[in-house]
Amino acid sequence: MRKPNANGRIPNSGGGYIKECPVCGSPVKIRNSARITLVTTEYVGSCQAAGCGAQIKGFFTWVAFVSPSGLPKHGLDLPVVPEEERLRLWRHHVKGCESRQIDLVDQLESEEQ
Repeated sequence: MRKPNANGRIPNSGGGYIKECPVCGSPVKIRNSARITLVTTEYVGSCQAAGCGAQIKGFFTWVAFVSPSGLPKHGLDLPVVPEEERLRLWRHHVKGCESRQIDLVDQLESEEQ
């Protein structure tokens, strides 16, 4: 069984991510997907544990922009998350990165004080 990374996600062999089985916690391989709307995709997956093998269906839905696109939205009307949440999400993302870059969020906060 693959181990979750620092963000709690289980990487699949294609470089993307798969979820844990809600029954046994083993990796679930996505077998099929269908776009339902501009923001929602339906997935059907199979638990990879031999003793479980659950077939499950779920949905992935985009609910808000963390940073809006510079392209026309084509009817996509999502709210933008509040600034405090953007900073929290950015910090969470940066913690998972092995980088020597300066943390611009901390720099901006120190300039505001």
